[in-house]
Amino acid sequence: SHSHGAHILTMGPKAFITTGIFHGFSGTGHLLGVLPALMLPSWKIAGSYLGAFCMGTTIAMSLFTGSVGQASVFLRRHLDMPDLPAKLSMMTSFIAISVGCVWIISSLIATNSTSEDAPHSGASHDSGRD
Repeated sequence: SHSHGAHILTMGPKAFITTGIFHGFSGTGHLLGVLPALMLPSWKIAGSYLGAFCMGTTIAMSLFTGSVGQASVFLRRHLDMPDLPAKLSMMTSFIAISVGCVWIISSLIATNSTSEDAPHSGASHDSGRD
C-alpha cells in the first residue's frame, strides 16, 4: 500500500526549504515585523535589525517545524501509524482553512454592520419642514 506519509519523509531538505520560501512570501506577518526598521535612525541600525529579524524568524520557524516533525515521527513509530504525518497534515490544514473562513465571515459581518450604521446621504428627503 502506498503511503503519502512515507513520501513526505523522503522528499528531502530542498523541498522543505522551497516550501518555506514560498510561505515566506505570503501574508502580512513579515511586513509588521519589518515596519519598525523604517523608524530607526540609520541604515546601519535598520540593517542590523532586519538581519536579526531574519535570523530570529528563521531559527524560530526551524525549531517549530523540527519539533512538529520529530513529534510526528515519534508518535508514528510508537503508535504504529505510518500514515500519521499525512493525517496530521490534513487535520491542521482543515483547522487553518476553518480559521480563515471564520476570519472572512466575521470581517464581512463587521463590514456589513458598519455600512448599515453609516448615515445615508440623500437617501431620504426629510428636512422637518412642510
